[in-house]
Amino acid sequence: MTTKNKTENLFTVIDELDATAKTAALKAIAHSSMARGFFGIQQSIRYPKQVVESNEDGTVHERDDEEQTNDDYNDMLDAKKGQNIHSPFDEDRVSQEETTERYVNLYNEICDVLTTPEKHSKWDVPMTPETMLDFMGKNSESFPEENIAAVSAASGISKEDIRKFEEIRNLDRKKQLLADRDTILQEFTAPTSFRGLEALGKEMDEVTLHQLGIKAIIGINKALERKTTQLLRSRRLAGISDLTVYKEAETKLRTWADTVENEFVADFEEAMDVGRNITLVDDI
Repeated sequence: MTTKNKTENLFTVIDELDATAKTAALKAIAHSSMARGFFGIQQSIRYPKQVVESNEDGTVHERDDEEQTNDDYNDMLDAKKGQNIHSPFDEDRVSQEETTERYVNLYNEICDVLTTPEKHSKWDVPMTPETMLDFMGKNSESFPEENIAAVSAASGISKEDIRKFEEIRNLDRKKQLLADRDTILQEFTAPTSFRGLEALGKEMDEVTLHQLGIKAIIGINKALERKTTQLLRSRRLAGISDLTVYKEAETKLRTWADTVENEFVADFEEAMDVGRNITLVDDI
């Protein structure tokens, strides 16, 4: 996928939003980037990149730092594709560390923007890596009931057995997070070279940037829901104008995402063909 940003940069669009909506959008992207960074770091731990060594006869061969083989790595990729799990980095192993670092930098850049005391409150700041790891370690991912029913009907596997697999899967995920915690925190506390959000956006392909835009839309919608609930429960209607702000921001970002989808159809098709779990604007 070689197409680079020809549409308006996502972070330019977000920067033009009202401060309230901008905060909600960036906070959602920060949390998504942190989760993608976690995943990338964990994959680097389990499937380190190959290095080239010279043989005595002058030829070269690939050696893995952890004695993993290319077959192991390819098996992992096949498994991810079968589960329709999107790796946050390209299939090319060379780009794995760079892309993971980009997500870590993106998280840190957003935190820098949202922690300016005169502009934002403590409630606007994204979760810290420590808090996110604690949250992920305590909570479990659940398969949608309709998916369980459909898989059970198609495969003949009982719903009970599928739920047992789900339980084991969550335990394994929590054990891996605990084992990788120190390495993940070390990566997220490494010095960041701040270059600005728009500069980071220009380095991303259209599909990746679009998926971050989808996270921003979801974040704005959640903020709208929270504000609506707050107003309905309150005796005062202070801040009711925020509802309009959120709706206008959602419309702008939906328009941007829809434009990207229409202009880069081939890129989205290619991403789906290799197993990336793509969310389109009509899906939310």
